[in-house]
Amino acid sequence: MADNSRSSTRKRFSIWRAGLLALCAAIAAFALSALTASNAEDGASLWTGLVETAPQPAETVDASEAPDEGQVANQAQVDALIAVLEKESIQESFEKLGFVDGFFWPGFISDDPLYPHEDRNRVLSNRRVAKILDDLHDLSADAQYYWLKRYFDYYMSQYNAIIAKFDLSGGYTPALGDRDVFVIGGAEAGKPTYDGARYALQSMVFVSGMLGNSAMWPHIKATFLSPPAKTALDKGTIHPDIVDTLRLSPAFPANIQADTVLLYAQTLDSDAARASGFARDTVLAQVAPENVYDFEIMKYKSRATRFDVAYEVFGLPVDRSHGSYTIKFSTRKAARQVRDAVLEAAGIPTESQTGNR
Repeated sequence: MADNSRSSTRKRFSIWRAGLLALCAAIAAFALSALTASNAEDGASLWTGLVETAPQPAETVDASEAPDEGQVANQAQVDALIAVLEKESIQESFEKLGFVDGFFWPGFISDDPLYPHEDRNRVLSNRRVAKILDDLHDLSADAQYYWLKRYFDYYMSQYNAIIAKFDLSGGYTPALGDRDVFVIGGAEAGKPTYDGARYALQSMVFVSGMLGNSAMWPHIKATFLSPPAKTALDKGTIHPDIVDTLRLSPAFPANIQADTVLLYAQTLDSDAARASGFARDTVLAQVAPENVYDFEIMKYKSRATRFDVAYEVFGLPVDRSHGSYTIKFSTRKAARQVRDAVLEAAGIPTESQTGNR
């Protein structure tokens, strides 16, 4: 009798224990599901891609004091540039993208703490780059690819032609004026220069990434894996006078590559990423929310951007009356960490690269 009672008690305990375990498992599963959903929601809210912001009312400016003569002259120059860009066709804008002066004027003061990478700032301060982004934004992906690939190849050929002139294996002999292509100041409009070609190439990969043009990614990744001039540098056939320039200021520094990868990770959806061989989810998993910030790209008709002298020196408010785009870039503090992590996630090694600025 006692044995039967103990057996019955053990049976009831086993049933109770199994029920408790099942309940715990259900609670754990529910908690995990809720956490996963929360993380997905957080991720979705963080990675919003390229966001276009509608024009906002212009901020009022204190007119109690007459503007400085320098301010008036500078604004007149900016207005003249905007007027030129307004008349350009998309083809003209691409063909003039390599004009080197546009990457150095009217904006970008290099000690601005908001913008951690000089090359990034040169590209994004150029109003012609902003115009090209705007021109392509509403086109189909195929039409975007047509323009981007055409001029990516165009400026790559221009860059390679400059390098080839200094390749000793091709029988190069220094001639008077050959090194003028490395001079920024006083460059003739339309004359190919080293910095003009490389900044145009960086513009191509940035715009491709901001638009999420998946057809461009395989070409861009192939170029990152085999950077132009790297073979000649490794072989030691480049004229010694320009070796340091090519190593310190390559076409695609590691930071530009990482920025491009992060741009694509934000703008490609899962299907497009999979089709183009881009490890979107793996890349985004490497980037913590606190390591990125919203970067505002003013549309080209803006009379004052954060890069401009009008804002930096004369204190005029940023002109948002023509609208803007916003996308995320890495913060200064986390720049190196993010750079190495996203490049590795995208399958692009960093250890053999040059120009890791």
